[in-house]
Order: sequence, then C-alpha cells, then structure tokens
Amino acid sequence: CGGADTCPGVRESTVTCVTLHVNRCQFVVRAGHSLNEVAAMYRTDWLQLWSHNQHLDSPDVSLRAGAVLQVGRVYDVQPHDTPRAVAERFGLDMGLFRLLNADVGHDGWGQPACTSLDACRALAGNLTGVYQWC
Repeated sequence: CGGADTCPGVRESTVTCVTLHVNRCQFVVRAGHSLNEVAAMYRTDWLQLWSHNQHLDSPDVSLRAGAVLQVGRVYDVQPHDTPRAVAERFGLDMGLFRLLNADVGHDGWGQPACTSLDACRALAGNLTGVYQWC
C-alpha cells in the first residue's frame, strides 16, 4: 500500500523525532545489578569500577536501581584525533570503544569521548619495551 489515499482503512501517521542527551561514561543501574555485572558489561573489574565511584561506601553495597555509575573517563577530543587513535591511546579495542561511544560515526566526530577506567591498561597500551608503571 502507498498510504491512506491508496489503502482503505489506513490513516495518516505522524512521525515525531526525539533528541536524547546522554551523559558520557555513565551507567544507570537497573534493579538487581551488581558491581561485578556492570564491570563485566564494560570489560573491566569491580575494583576499577568501585574506585571511580566514591559514593559507594563498599564494593559489596547493594546497588540501588536508578543510581548512576561512572563507567569510563571523559576525554576531550583534539582536532587531530580519530576514533581509532583515541581507542589505541587508552588501551581499548574498537569493540569496547564503540560500546562506550555508541554515537560516534552517527553524529560525526568532535564531541568528548568515553575512555577506559583502567589506567594500567591505558598506560600499557602507550608504552613499548619493558616500561610499565602498573
């Protein structure tokens, strides 16, 4: 059918667009989530996640549905940066980079990027030879 004029019983429809503003590097907890589960979603461990969420008194605390967790660090993209270069700089494979930055490639490049919480992995990704500070 081609629409209301060619299909009996079909009414005109309206398309509505919605713009969502999502804070970078944040995850909203759902009922039943644990620190281990959220950490696994973002390929890190509970210790990294807990250390970047000082509002959690203990790593064993029950996460409240609706609570916001930091799941990465915000990086201000520089004019010469590419998604791949930023991912490599912070020790991320492109799969994890895309998970943390799902809109990159759709809205263009230039907005802040979400990078890994794991400083050791980021340092190791930048260093060559025997030098590693973790």
